[in-house]
Amino acid sequence: MNDKNQRWTIKDNMLYTADSRFQVVHTKWYAAIAKNTSGFYIHRLHNSMSEWIKTITQPMNLTIKTILAWTFVDSSSWSLYYLQNNSCYAGIGALNYLYYNPENGHIAQYYNTSGSLYCMQSNQSKSQDWNWVSWKYCDDTVPRNRDSMYWEPFLLADNEGMLKDCLGNLLTITQYGSRWGVPYTIKPGYDSTTNSPKSTFVFVRDMDYYNRISFGNLGDNLEYCPAPGKESNRTKRTLLPPLNFHSHENGLIGYMPLLQRQM
Repeated sequence: MNDKNQRWTIKDNMLYTADSRFQVVHTKWYAAIAKNTSGFYIHRLHNSMSEWIKTITQPMNLTIKTILAWTFVDSSSWSLYYLQNNSCYAGIGALNYLYYNPENGHIAQYYNTSGSLYCMQSNQSKSQDWNWVSWKYCDDTVPRNRDSMYWEPFLLADNEGMLKDCLGNLLTITQYGSRWGVPYTIKPGYDSTTNSPKSTFVFVRDMDYYNRISFGNLGDNLEYCPAPGKESNRTKRTLLPPLNFHSHENGLIGYMPLLQRQM
C-alpha cells in the first residue's frame, strides 16, 4: 500500500508510473520504464480493455512495506539495527524491507530472484516461557484461524510499538551476549533481564496510520468511511466533540454535550 514503486496510472491506453514521469515500455525480452520512449516498443491497451480500465476491483492483498528495527543506546552511541532473517544489521545499505500483511498478520521477506516469500514464525508453545523464531516459506493466503506466522502490532506510538504472536507472546531481542539481535518470543509475564532484552521495535509510520484508520473504522469514529464507494457519494457526518471538564472539590468532572447524529 505504501510502496510508490508499485503504483501505476493509465493515460491514453498507456501505462505510466503514478507520478506520470515514466512510461512502461518493452526492450528485447524485458519490460522497463522510460522517460524518453524513443527506440522502445510502446505498450498500448487494446480498445476492448476500456471496461477493464473503468472497473474498480478489490486488491488481491493488502501489504505494508516496512522496516523492523530496534534502537541501541549506550553512553557513547545511538544505533538503529534492522532485523533480517535471524540476525540484525546496522545501516540502511544492507537492508531488505519486510512486508506486513494486515489481513493474515504475516511479516515476510521477499526474494526477487525466486519470487518467494518467507514469513517470520513463532515456535513457542503454550507450555514454554520462550523460544526462538524461524522463517518459513509462505504466501498471501488468509487462513481460517490465526497461525504461527500471525503477528499483531500493538501499543503503537508514531513509528514504535510491540509485536505479539497468536498466543500473545512478545517478539523480543537481546542487546548483548553471543546471540544479540536474534529474535525470539517470550511470555509477557516471564521475568528475564539477562543481556538486556528489548521488545519495542521501530516500524515505518504507515503502520501506525493504517492501525488508526482500521480501529477508527471499527469504532465508527471516522469522518468518512474510507471504502467502499466513490468519494462523490460519501456523506460527511458530524463527530461528537471531546469531553469538556470543569473542576470540582472531588476532582475533575467530564461531560459530553448531546448531539443528534446525522444519518
